[in-house]
Amino acid sequence: MIFESMSYLDNLCFNMDHRFKKVWRSKGVQKSIVSEYGALLGEDVFYKRIRDLTIKQKYDLVYTRILLQNPGVVFCVQPFKKADVSVRSHIWELLERFLQKGIAVVILAVNLADALALADRLIRIKHGTVHEVYNKEEHNLSGDRSYAHPARQMDARHKS
Repeated sequence: MIFESMSYLDNLCFNMDHRFKKVWRSKGVQKSIVSEYGALLGEDVFYKRIRDLTIKQKYDLVYTRILLQNPGVVFCVQPFKKADVSVRSHIWELLERFLQKGIAVVILAVNLADALALADRLIRIKHGTVHEVYNKEEHNLSGDRSYAHPARQMDARHKS
């Protein structure tokens, strides 16, 4: 959720007071966040109005806010729904950032192709119970090109 009445930095720091008690009272904490994440997000986003952000900048805001929370696990409900190829690729990179930080990512999706390339395991739920579990090594979940990362699919087409 993004709040248009709040600044970019306030949106980014939203719900951080449980980790950094002085996030709202200390400009030092906020300056540190701008300094640390400015290179990743772009220095200019901290001074833009929320309504002037691009769709990718909005995704960056939401996913970086979660990253700042440093959760053990992130649940994403259909993260690729209604996203074009460019945005899907960007979401993919954001989810990979969680994995690089050691944060587990659970993708709840109707479309298997959306989740398989990132997945190290697929769990099928039927009538509220675990029906089947597929491990990446055992079932080659990402080996089929139809399940590949959207950007990698595009790269492969352009190289041939």
